[in-house]
Amino acid sequence: MKDYDQNKEVKGTEQKGDDLTMKNENKEVKVALYCNIPFASDDAKRTMDEKLAVLKEAVAQHPGWTVTETYTDTSEDTTVRPQFTKLVRNGMEKKFDVIVVDSMDEFADNLEQLVVTANDLKNNGVTMYFLKDQIDTSYSLGKLLLEVVGNRLDV
Repeated sequence: MKDYDQNKEVKGTEQKGDDLTMKNENKEVKVALYCNIPFASDDAKRTMDEKLAVLKEAVAQHPGWTVTETYTDTSEDTTVRPQFTKLVRNGMEKKFDVIVVDSMDEFADNLEQLVVTANDLKNNGVTMYFLKDQIDTSYSLGKLLLEVVGNRLDV
């Protein structure tokens, strides 16, 4: 009989399904942070710094996760988000494994954009972790939630 430590990766994978942390236990997981504050002011700068600190703290809770990219948008026009565009492009180029963002509504302008973008990224091996919403698309439940929303939208 083998003990747990010798089979940690196999048992961990069986217990956690497709948890990215367990699958990549011995591999560095590259993380991109995204923060969007839809206005430019001194308060926005402070709020952005505070949000980024919270996101970095969440990443620190995952052994093996390392922040490699940070993308921030501040604009009065929420449809103009150059860093979001760069984030998605770099995700499609597999420059990181996970995107950590405070909430789904901060990530996307609308539900359709959220589902389409998250699915495109997922198909390229990039998962999403929405901190406030407690949704991690590296888990089956997180994937299911996006699929349900996507099916509801017919996208």
